[in-house]
Amino acid sequence: MKVSKILFFTTISLLPLYVFRGAVIPTTFLEILIIFTTFIWLVERFFNRDFNLSDFKNQFNFLILLLFIVSLVEVLFSLDIKGGLGILRAYFLEPFLVFYLTIWFAKREGAKFLVYAFLTCAIIVSLVSVVQITTGNLDFAPHELALGRATSFFNSANAVGLLIGPIFALIFPFLLQFKKDFFHFSLSFALVITFIAVLLTKSRGTFISLLSVLILYFLIFLFRKFLTKKKILSVLTLFFVFIPIISIFIFYTLLFKFDLTPPVENAVYKGSDTLQIRFYLWEGTSRLIFDHPLFGAGLNGFKNLYSENYILPQYTEPLQYPHNFWLTIYSELGIFGFFIFLVIYYICFKSIFNFLAENEAKISNEKEFFNFFALPLGLLGALVYIQIHGLVDVPYFKNDLACQFWILVGLISTLRFNENRKLFL
Repeated sequence: MKVSKILFFTTISLLPLYVFRGAVIPTTFLEILIIFTTFIWLVERFFNRDFNLSDFKNQFNFLILLLFIVSLVEVLFSLDIKGGLGILRAYFLEPFLVFYLTIWFAKREGAKFLVYAFLTCAIIVSLVSVVQITTGNLDFAPHELALGRATSFFNSANAVGLLIGPIFALIFPFLLQFKKDFFHFSLSFALVITFIAVLLTKSRGTFISLLSVLILYFLIFLFRKFLTKKKILSVLTLFFVFIPIISIFIFYTLLFKFDLTPPVENAVYKGSDTLQIRFYLWEGTSRLIFDHPLFGAGLNGFKNLYSENYILPQYTEPLQYPHNFWLTIYSELGIFGFFIFLVIYYICFKSIFNFLAENEAKISNEKEFFNFFALPLGLLGALVYIQIHGLVDVPYFKNDLACQFWILVGLISTLRFNENRKLFL
């Protein structure tokens, strides 16, 4: 077995280990794994003379180049250039490496290899969560555990849902194949333990996002015959892409019509409603974006700029990000980064729906539907989960979440390759 294959599987399985940092080298355990895996992979390619640039030809290459350029420029506009360079490396350059490794291994080992790695990751995170609640051990966030919320390796319960929620959405359609083999047994165990871990987070954002994805799966199966209609697929693609735009428009409409950010006694909000806190944060972030419409605050610049000039007196805690995926993208990457991510999402959704439309015969067959479409449906569900949870949180700007996102994009880019070579299952 190739060493790089084992290393890449280990890297995906241990995505949460970015929380452990080296005492001497200013990097995380996850980053070391990514760099070492890439190095070993390159060594193997050199000695095996097994390297062809055409293997990496895909619809996202130009967008990745643009995103790198925009990220590099945004470092210059940041109030924290050193921190911005760290973000560029950890949330963009290294995840890009993971993206190309995903394409390579998906084409040679099949999608199941990567799904297994995600399963392992979800099981590890979930088991730690269960141990925390049942024994009180492995306590990485005492303030959250005191509230009865599981955080696994993280300092926030929401971080658990942000990582394992998309994995749950990805693997759920495979359960509906009703097959009896080791893969599906492992999948069933992962779903059960992940579901328990999700409950233990007590995260409303996670609950609503997962419920929305499960409803989506039901509706897709119920109205699957319409998935062959190009006009309907075009409308669905635009709808899923513009979920955040629609929600932001609704927020501002309500903000101006109703007083969503009222003054409070003693000038500072001391309640526990996290949604109200987000209203204060989003209004302040909106002012920042209106004043810096082209470049935002720059990479890693939000916290300093927001705290200095835009923080609302009702809630004065200096937060790292505005707890909304698209507001974070805009504030960190400016309008150019915002539109690049919109295009990435558009291509992802369009690729999935086009794949469904091109296989009309299998759509109409109830028995074949989940046998054939489990992977594309799982990828669709994972992206929708990220979109919905991203309305109230930031499912990207962490090492594990950035890597997870680009693994999903890598799987989407190889959908046709895997189908043609029967590497789905």
